[in-house]
Amino acid sequence: MGRKVTARNGRAPPKRDWHGCPGTGHDGTVERRRLLRVVAVLGSVGLAAVLTGCTHADPVPKPQYGEAWIDRMTGLISDPDGQGGTSGRLEVSDDDPHGAHAAAYLESIASGTYDVVGVCRSTDFVDLTVRSFRSGTDHDDAEHEPVLAAGAITCGATTRLHIVVPRGSGVDLEASTSDRSGRGLWVASIVRPGHGG
Repeated sequence: MGRKVTARNGRAPPKRDWHGCPGTGHDGTVERRRLLRVVAVLGSVGLAAVLTGCTHADPVPKPQYGEAWIDRMTGLISDPDGQGGTSGRLEVSDDDPHGAHAAAYLESIASGTYDVVGVCRSTDFVDLTVRSFRSGTDHDDAEHEPVLAAGAITCGATTRLHIVVPRGSGVDLEASTSDRSGRGLWVASIVRPGHGG
């Protein structure tokens, strides 16, 4: 014969059906049906949530998106004795269906040899182009300005481009990516050779 099992309070434990669920006084069929209904409803809701999540595009990043990362990276790659730099989000424009862009210019840079240190995030890579222009002139036509250096920043790594800035020049820093998510971030600093990052 089997042993009688009692709960600690002196009462017999509840009857269990053949697979260990609390019984209903017969074979537990009613409770199994309720359980199956609950699982079916929850499964349907979960599938709907997954499908809904796949059909909506990510929202446009908020204006403060990435500020903490930009501040941290600016601190890491800047040079107090360098010539400045820029940072921000690569913006998507209806004028250019091929990607996202950002640009900044520094009007007056001391002539000499520098490194441009660049980093990026939230995309695969960012193309960085460094151009010079004559200080005090209108440089709206950036495509005709002399290119000092160009290269790809692989996001998650630091890229260093070597430049020589002519006397009386400013510098254009242009960033672009084919990623149109609007989430790409970049930071670039003009530093003394071997400094910054």
